[in-house]
Amino acid sequence: MWEQSGNREPPANQKTHLGRATHGHASKRTATPAPLGSRALLPLARLVRPYPRADPRADQKPLQVQVDLGDTEKQRQALANNTEAWRLATHPEAKSRDPHRAVELAQQAVELAPKEGLYWNTLGVAHYRAGNYQDSIAALEKSRHLQPGQLAAFDYFFLAMAHWKLGHKDEAQNRRAQALEWMQKNPEALKKNPSYDDELRRFRAEAEELLEEKKDK
Repeated sequence: MWEQSGNREPPANQKTHLGRATHGHASKRTATPAPLGSRALLPLARLVRPYPRADPRADQKPLQVQVDLGDTEKQRQALANNTEAWRLATHPEAKSRDPHRAVELAQQAVELAPKEGLYWNTLGVAHYRAGNYQDSIAALEKSRHLQPGQLAAFDYFFLAMAHWKLGHKDEAQNRRAQALEWMQKNPEALKKNPSYDDELRRFRAEAEELLEEKKDK
């Protein structure tokens, strides 16, 4: 199986892969058009799928996520919307984020492809950034149920922060613990997906700063 590396392009006779690519300091989910009707694989840790929880082979291959591009242009548009929404919601520099636009784009993505858990995760993160904590929780729980165990930490860290913002302290701590457990069970896989590892480390630091800061007050 061809694996994405730097800016290398896949061989013409191989399936197109999708994944978050690093541009400057921003890491986002990007896509190179795949043949219509195919399933595109995202070598991810969020990520995503179908990747069994606690797979003993995790240290032998990258984590993967599948996004069904379907047979219509709307699936490609959904992927493009999700890619831009993720960038606007998670850019390392807050000044480069646009949470409200991210929500709009992510909402369009889930409307076009309502069964893609990856897109629901993006919507949940965007809602969190926009201060819509209850909507964030609803979207992240949808993501969890559509892709159980695969990219779980991406859901759990933001669930922890959203619950904390709403005063659900015990639930927030539980979700943070689940995120940490997922990372501990998949260290080798994350090493093979450095952009995902970097994202999770940033989200972990953000969640811990929020929860610890509030706990001290």
